[in-house]
Amino acid sequence: IHTGSGLYDIVYIPTIAGAYFVSVTIGAENISTDLSSGVMVYPSFPSAPHCTHNSTRTAIVGVKQMFNVQATDRFGNTINAEMPAGFTLLASLSGSPDPCSGLERSSLLNADIIPKETGLHTG
Repeated sequence: IHTGSGLYDIVYIPTIAGAYFVSVTIGAENISTDLSSGVMVYPSFPSAPHCTHNSTRTAIVGVKQMFNVQATDRFGNTINAEMPAGFTLLASLSGSPDPCSGLERSSLLNADIIPKETGLHTG
């Protein structure tokens, strides 16, 4: 995009995280700006519809249950870092007890979060 005075805006939207070599040429010659170290493209923000978990469909009363959540961005890139500021991970259990249990109301879900990566975690 020509912005005037000989300046051009080059716009690109990467969709796959990774390390890339970037070259910018005029004619067949590279311009003088040094991009020899390349460009590192990081995953975007977590997208709930694209994330996965490995929770089982059954649980046993009184036995700690555990599952993992893999954060993924909308392009399918795995997020291998802590959640960005402003993003929360919430697991909830809703429903009602089995009528044969004799209980009249649902009990609370107690949850432990065990981080798999180092860094600042809040909970």
